[in-house]
Amino acid sequence: MLEHWTTEPKEEMSFNERYSLMLSDRQNCPISTSDTAVGCIQKYIKHRGFEKDIKSLSFTTGVPISTFSKMKNEKYKPDLRTLIALEIGLNIDYERSILILQKGGFSLNDTKEHVLFKFLLENHGKMTKQEVEALLKTEGFGLLAGSTRDKPNKSKKKISH
Repeated sequence: MLEHWTTEPKEEMSFNERYSLMLSDRQNCPISTSDTAVGCIQKYIKHRGFEKDIKSLSFTTGVPISTFSKMKNEKYKPDLRTLIALEIGLNIDYERSILILQKGGFSLNDTKEHVLFKFLLENHGKMTKQEVEALLKTEGFGLLAGSTRDKPNKSKKKISH
């Protein structure tokens, strides 16, 4: 399904392949002004055929399955890194990725981390998952999403006297 986001390097998509994918997205996965960021991601999940294979998408993106359950409520607001992981894993083009981030209340600025995010959103189709993770690590940033970032807070134990 997501050939570009595997362990195997992929040759760069030709102009015609990129144009075809972008045109298909524009026609078959329209984003309306009333869509939330989560609503847009849900459209892409359906458009990319992951509706019944969330486990695979979770593995591909590093986003926990529990997050996809939360996303069924469109009022859920994923953080910036989770949205970017989903956009990369769903192979959403740069222009649309930025639009979805804006719908989520985010904008990318010129900090080192945000410049790296822009680079990943523009070039994810040319990189393997391992290359993306290595780049993040080399630059001193953690994974975009995953169990190491998304662990729930431990509940406090009551101390009885």
